[in-house]
Parts: sequence; C-alpha cells; structure tokens
Amino acid sequence: MTKQHSILVTLLAITLLLAACSTATESDADMDGAENNEQVEEHIMAKINGSMISEEDIEFNELLNQLHVELRRAEELAVADESSKEEVMAYWDKQSQDAENINLSLTSIIRTEAMAQLAEEKGLTVDEEEVMDQVERFLEQYEAEESVIALIDDYGREGFESQLKEYTDRWLLSMKVYNDVEEEVREDNPDQIEQEIRYLTEQKYEELLVSQMDTVEVDILIE
Repeated sequence: MTKQHSILVTLLAITLLLAACSTATESDADMDGAENNEQVEEHIMAKINGSMISEEDIEFNELLNQLHVELRRAEELAVADESSKEEVMAYWDKQSQDAENINLSLTSIIRTEAMAQLAEEKGLTVDEEEVMDQVERFLEQYEAEESVIALIDDYGREGFESQLKEYTDRWLLSMKVYNDVEEEVREDNPDQIEQEIRYLTEQKYEELLVSQMDTVEVDILIE
C-alpha cells in the first residue's frame, strides 16, 4: 500500500467514525428533545389557537384571585363595625376557597387570551412602556396590604413579577377591545348615565366574547 493510499484509508476511517458519533449524538439529542417535549406537554393544561396555557399560568391566575380577595377583604374590614367583622371574614374565607378553583382560573385565562387574540386581529397593540406602567400600578395596589405582600413573597417575588408582566401584556390587549366597545356604546347612548353605560358595555363585550369563542380552537388537556 502506497503512503498516499494509506492516508486516504485513514481519513475514510476517521470520517466514518465521526459520522457514527454524529449520528449517535443526534439520536441522543432527538431522544432528549422528545423527552423534554413530553415533559413540557405534561404541564400544558389547555391550548387556544395553539397558544399554550400551562399549569404555572393557572397557579399564577389562582394567586391573582387570592390577592384580589385579600384586597377586598381588607377594604370591607376597614369599614365594618365589630358586630359584622366575623360575617365579613366568613364571606371572604369562602371567596378565598373559590379562588383556588382550577376551572374558574382556566376559564378566566381563556377569556382573556381569546380577547387578546381578537385585539391582535384588529391590529391593536401594546408597547413595553404601557405594560410596565400597568405592572407598576398593579404592584402599588398589591403592596398596600400586608396579607397580599405575604402571599406574593410565599409565591416568590421574582417569579411573580415576571409572570405579572406576561399577564399584563395579554390583559391590556383584551382591555383595548373593551375600551373600543365602551367608546361605541357612549357614541350610541350619549345621554345615558355612567351605570347604564357600564352595563351596556359589559353586555356588548360579553356578546363579542361569545362570538370570538366561536372562531377560536380551544383544546382542554386536563380531565
């Protein structure tokens, strides 16, 4: 065997070895990717037009419900007399239990996401400044009550603020649809009082939501 032939054989052997290693690595990577995808899917509770709603999203929504319960509890206790405070506490304890209902949280998220998607279809947008301004307003509201602060700290403040930003982005989009509806209602009913305007706006918004739900694909992945 000539020296040149020997070099070619050696190079071929190395190439085949590298190809085999590469195939094995790709196969392992594919298996790892499949396992990771399966793990991700395990935590997906629903999809709406392909947008995934995770277990974490639902837990965060349940926390928001709890925060609002505690804010309302504090408001009512602040003005309640001693004879009615026990009744107020009992009522909001019941509301706190209801706030942990997974079906209610999932429904709330789906409603918001459906209207956020409608906003995007209409060409409505929110920018980073709008989102962060609203996040700050939310945080200012939450940090006014010690029981709310405790719930946030138990959840983890860094994770809470990160998820709050994502939530706020979708919430603001849905609210832009609501604001458009309100503007139409005011134009059609210039002489109505504020209470009636609010009622008509909410009624028309709900009708729009029902219409939107007929156009979106919702997959519920939990039993």
